[in-house]
Amino acid sequence: MTTLTLGFFLRNKRVIKRLKQEDVEITRRMNKSHYASIERNYTVPKTETLILLSDILKFSILESRDLYLRAQDDKHELFELALHFFSIRDYDSTRLVIYKILRLAKRTTNTKTKEFYYMKSMLLLLKIMVAINETVGHEKMVDFVALQLDLISKKEVFEELDLFYKFSRDERNFQIALTLFKKITSRYEFKNLNQRFTVLLEFMMCCYFTRNYTKGVEIGAAARKICAGASSNDKWRLHNTLGHIYCQLKNFNKALEMYQECYELSELGSAIQIDSKASMARALWLSKEFSQARDNWELVLSEMPKDDLGRLNILTDFAFMEYQSGDIVKAQLLVEETNRLVEKLNQSEECPIRFMNEVALHKRNVAAILLSTGGDPREIITNLLESCRLLRGKQLNDELVTVALLFIKVLTKYGHLVTDEEKAEIELLESYYN
Repeated sequence: MTTLTLGFFLRNKRVIKRLKQEDVEITRRMNKSHYASIERNYTVPKTETLILLSDILKFSILESRDLYLRAQDDKHELFELALHFFSIRDYDSTRLVIYKILRLAKRTTNTKTKEFYYMKSMLLLLKIMVAINETVGHEKMVDFVALQLDLISKKEVFEELDLFYKFSRDERNFQIALTLFKKITSRYEFKNLNQRFTVLLEFMMCCYFTRNYTKGVEIGAAARKICAGASSNDKWRLHNTLGHIYCQLKNFNKALEMYQECYELSELGSAIQIDSKASMARALWLSKEFSQARDNWELVLSEMPKDDLGRLNILTDFAFMEYQSGDIVKAQLLVEETNRLVEKLNQSEECPIRFMNEVALHKRNVAAILLSTGGDPREIITNLLESCRLLRGKQLNDELVTVALLFIKVLTKYGHLVTDEEKAEIELLESYYN
């Protein structure tokens, strides 16, 4: 009886496809001879090669996973396989590969190599825990990783931090990055100002996304002192985020100052200037300067194409400001314009990722207008609940407060129409306005 091996598996797939060995030549480095040695189990293919073969011979990497794990003892190639499985969200397979890497690392005599793969594996396991919302042991794993970061080079540390930073906008991922940044900035000294600026910039942005606003101002101020040599884009990221932080701290004058710095980066083009003007308008609105906010928003909208989906963010804020100011007719016109863009958005592939916050705020605005004009109570309740569901868990607590306050009005006026299940969901909002 033939024992199934990776080579035998590949041969079967090739025969099924009625291909000759020479038909499977995929790179200059892999000719017929090389491929033949893989089928005969003399050579174990690299992960990259296995992925290419899976495309040619039409099999999934998962099909060949166990055979490849049995054959491959190269820790680098196994780590590449783990990253592949992680990228396609096959976390069980990722863990399985990591466990083999850890077993191999344990038997490695070279201490530096052992620590390198041990550390990289722990980081990847931590990312999996975040991805699947696994909370058991989560904090201990973060602390462990933070304490062991000196096992890999400084360059690799910040590559990993960057990966965590970009991983997603889930608050827990930023909390991990924030913890690691704190450990690293206390451990390493950065004499190169550009490198130090980059570190401080991402540290500040993690502070913003984890609502550590006071710390964010401190780190941002340090970054501003050494930003002269930074790129215009990084200067914009610095001042734009600082503006957002100051808005959260209700220091609207400082926020306007930061957004003005963004506006003056004219070399970045008109889109950045429009965005900066819109941010100024929002800061003016939040500081109750409705007239100035209105002037800024109207100027920005006049400079943007009518079908530009980027108008959504402006329209949702502008409409709600007019509702708050009591100009319901103006608010209604802005909601109608927003609705046309949302209908266009629903036909776009961008909808699930980029614009769902704006869709949530639009639903809040629709409910607010209906509430002011005596609209259908059930439609009001439905829009507010949908808005709440879309906003919950995002960096938008202030917006959730506005939804919560509208719910108070709804419960006062139409409480008898709200189901017990809906009331239970509404009660979850209490933490945002109490």
